[in-house]
Amino acid sequence: MRTSHLTAGVLLLFITGCALISTRPFSPLRTDYPAGLDASEIFRVLEGRSVTHERLWAGGEITLRGEPLKGKKFFNATLLYEAPDRLRLRGSRMLTSTLFEYIMSADRVAVLFNHTKEWFGGTQGEFERHPEATLGLNPVELPKALLIQQDFMGRLGGGEFDRRGVSGEDYLFLSTKGDNRVAFLLRRKDLLVREAAVYRQDGRLLLRLRYRRYGLFLGEVLPEELEMYFASSGVTARVHVAEYKFPTRFESAVFSLTPAVGFKRYPLNRLWEATENRRSGEAEKLR
Repeated sequence: MRTSHLTAGVLLLFITGCALISTRPFSPLRTDYPAGLDASEIFRVLEGRSVTHERLWAGGEITLRGEPLKGKKFFNATLLYEAPDRLRLRGSRMLTSTLFEYIMSADRVAVLFNHTKEWFGGTQGEFERHPEATLGLNPVELPKALLIQQDFMGRLGGGEFDRRGVSGEDYLFLSTKGDNRVAFLLRRKDLLVREAAVYRQDGRLLLRLRYRRYGLFLGEVLPEELEMYFASSGVTARVHVAEYKFPTRFESAVFSLTPAVGFKRYPLNRLWEATENRRSGEAEKLR
């Protein structure tokens, strides 16, 4: 199979600087699938070992680094997600010390600061123009990153990929349809996503995911350690997942955008001003 110039270019972006050294296995799978599987064969393998999840609970740690942060920042994270567009992320230093909460329901979002009893509400588009409120992390990308195998299988089964290549022990899948280009690097031996990236149609990088390790959780192989690079903020998030759950339902209040009693309510654009005033204090807490 020949690789097109565009595919080769995307592959080069993947390979450059991506050598990751690990003392533990990349995954608990001991499979070694034959080379040269076509898209339908890969889909059948993934379909046979995958479960589609509509809801996700995940707990772990996130370490952020990048020029805007002037060093590294760390927080414990709890993520609750319900497809297709409801999400809640809680960032804390300890179980009783919440730094922030981000809640999304459809295209509406709220960012809460429990220690100051402030609630900022607006649209997801407004938030994405100023991600500094959550230290450069875009929470919307987290559930997609953790359910990356599910995401890949859905795209593959839907015929979304229009280009495919092979490089050594990896398959490369590329979709140039839609507003953005999406690329996946899939390991041949176990058919797990090693890397994924989203680009604008003009080739500018938006998001890059690099998976360091998969683990066995509740009988499924899921990401345990990964890196997320957000090009818009210049911030890299190192994510370590300690626990997964797949609830059958969430209480409606979990994703409520109504402020709790005692919170002061502000429009989201006021958050950028408040963030500047808060930044020095929050930076001290995250050290």
